[in-house]
Amino acid sequence: MKKSITIAVGCAIVLAGGIYAVSEKDPRIVPVHPNEVASIEIFNASLTTVPNDSEIQAMVVTESADVAKVIDRLNRIKPSDKAIPLDGDYTLVLHRNDGTELVYVYEKGEMRTSTGFSGQAKSDNVLNRLWASLDYPVRDMKGEGLPAIVNAEREG
Repeated sequence: MKKSITIAVGCAIVLAGGIYAVSEKDPRIVPVHPNEVASIEIFNASLTTVPNDSEIQAMVVTESADVAKVIDRLNRIKPSDKAIPLDGDYTLVLHRNDGTELVYVYEKGEMRTSTGFSGQAKSDNVLNRLWASLDYPVRDMKGEGLPAIVNAEREG
């Protein structure tokens, strides 16, 4: 009896430790759920890599299934100190249902977000494939420019 109680307590401690370790270490760069986001603007450029805004294109993702697809793909991008820049440069603006915006800039293997993440990120060509797979009108951004990361979170 004493041995089985010891084993049960040991298992409970290991399980609790495992749950704590997983809950404390969230590898997602995008800390939102699809039902929190109304639309997503995707720009196939970033502020520092486009010499003029005539080379910027954008699309606005509005269908909830596609918003979920974009967020799922963004969550495949992981922080990594061995990032290889396989994607082009992209800026994404997630328009949340509460009126706030989250801005994500990926350029040359580096990711910066308005939520405070900044560092190398392993993308494995996620953003290029995402851009190609979405069926939304693409508009040229001549004269409009790109959004920038201003604060931790911008009000819409």
